[in-house]
Amino acid sequence: MLVCCCVCSVDSLQAEILRLKATARVNTSVVRLGDIADVLHADPEQVTRMQGMILQPAPPQGRTQVITISQIRGRLQALGVDLSQLELTGRSQVQVSSQEVHQEPQQQAVTTQQDQQQAEQKVQQALTDWIRSSYPNSKQFSLK
Repeated sequence: MLVCCCVCSVDSLQAEILRLKATARVNTSVVRLGDIADVLHADPEQVTRMQGMILQPAPPQGRTQVITISQIRGRLQALGVDLSQLELTGRSQVQVSSQEVHQEPQQQAVTTQQDQQQAEQKVQQALTDWIRSSYPNSKQFSLK
């Protein structure tokens, strides 16, 4: 019985380990713990919960910002994480960058005055034809 209690208490004393990465790239508007660290020695449910913890807003697209270990500790403490059960290893800071969204340059359509006048004439003609066909007594109707 005593052996069983000792084994159980050793398992419960095992600390979760956060191994901080050197760099991280995010493609969302926030930085989550899972973006910047690997969660080790935790059960799958705990790993998922910790990976989803939001640390801060992501840097603007194409930019990089540094998150220090003290900032991470402060945020985790604010989120209610018991830091005495957590070991942070790896880098002392993480460089986080936002992925740039590559878009093909779009050419703006150039509309000439002649194109615009032709479009207006087509719309006027279509409206006039529709009104005349819908209302047979309005043969003298025209748009100006």
